Amino acid sequence: MGYRKLMPRLTMVCLLSAITTMVTDYAVGQTPILQWTFDEESGNALDSGTGASAEGVLQSTAGRTTSTPGGASAFALDMTEPGLDSWVNGGDAEKVDTLTQFTFTTWILLKGLNAEEGGSGNVRLLAKQGPGAFDGFSWNLNTPNNGERSPDNFRMGMFVGGEQSFGAAFSNDDLGADDEWTFVAVTVDTDMDEENVFFYVGKEGTAVEQLGDPITMTSGPVNSTSGIATVNVGYTDAAPGVDFSLVGYQDDVRIYDQVLTLEQLDQVRLANLNAGIAGDFDKNGTLDAADVDLLTAAIRNGGGDVQFDVSQDGQVDSADLSVWVEELKHTYFGDANLDGEFNTTDLVVVFAAGEFEDAVAGNSTWGEGDWDGDGDFSTTDIVKAFQGGGFELGQRPAVSAVPEPTSSSLCVIWMLAALGWSRRR
Repeated sequence: MGYRKLMPRLTMVCLLSAITTMVTDYAVGQTPILQWTFDEESGNALDSGTGASAEGVLQSTAGRTTSTPGGASAFALDMTEPGLDSWVNGGDAEKVDTLTQFTFTTWILLKGLNAEEGGSGNVRLLAKQGPGAFDGFSWNLNTPNNGERSPDNFRMGMFVGGEQSFGAAFSNDDLGADDEWTFVAVTVDTDMDEENVFFYVGKEGTAVEQLGDPITMTSGPVNSTSGIATVNVGYTDAAPGVDFSLVGYQDDVRIYDQVLTLEQLDQVRLANLNAGIAGDFDKNGTLDAADVDLLTAAIRNGGGDVQFDVSQDGQVDSADLSVWVEELKHTYFGDANLDGEFNTTDLVVVFAAGEFEDAVAGNSTWGEGDWDGDGDFSTTDIVKAFQGGGFELGQRPAVSAVPEPTSSSLCVIWMLAALGWSRRR
């Protein structure tokens, strides 16, 4: 068979192979599956997470306060009234059942602890936990490692009733939130055998940092509590009448079905503050394609707007694009859909847009293949993406290693070479 006939066939074989082997279980970026902001003036807390909505019903003595982290959002949850009725009921919410990896985040401001009103040592921040075998999960504030328990001295705890066993993990460092807005988070990865629970803390003016050492918890994936428990703030079905909410305020409760990195957690913290997220030029609370397109447009226009100087070197140029992609978004050049990975999905998306070397100047966006910021999708964009070495490696690691070519990446490179050869013909 002649070379001219062979090239198109090999190109099609490679393309089909790439499509059939693309990653389908990739992370969805920083999108919670459940989120209650409590920014409504009254009524239920609306769920802005993905999937079926799970509205939070405020119980009789729970309310709202205008005291919020950084003063940026409208309202926070007020649970200063003592007793059994200062909590939020989110219903069955099956979307948070059977999690294998998850991240919980929230803001807290304490004016007291439930023990002062006769409760146990478990202050329930977020729980969906059944009675008996304690299937499900409960994220708590617990008795500290050292000293007397107080609003300024406690530790975090995480309970998981899983497929293997009931597991409990506690932070080995203590923290406090006495009349001070404090960002807290926990991540759990039941696919890991060791060091699978991490606790985190941040403040309004302090970045998120790891709280203590990683903890090993043996539980397995979270057992379903469908039909036997509801997802709640300040309450658990496993211990009704015993474990109470915190005495104070709580805000922006989130559940993610993935493990967020330290950098991602700090972006969640910043989303509630006036400072906003670095690189979020349209101020919508997320780093997305609109932001990178605004940045590349600013670079092409001469770089006079200092808000785009994310590298803080006094100039707006390609260095800012690199910082935005690799440090702020923590992904790779070539990640067209900005899901945190550069893989075959991205190549399929950009070639489907039909703008590869189309001779129409300045018509391409990041999502259409313009990864070097010149406004067009061309061979230079492909070269820049593959130079990053992240193709089909998943999420960007903390320290990048030089990868060896995989069969899928070699196939894609062959396909792109074939496209270039056919265009030159």
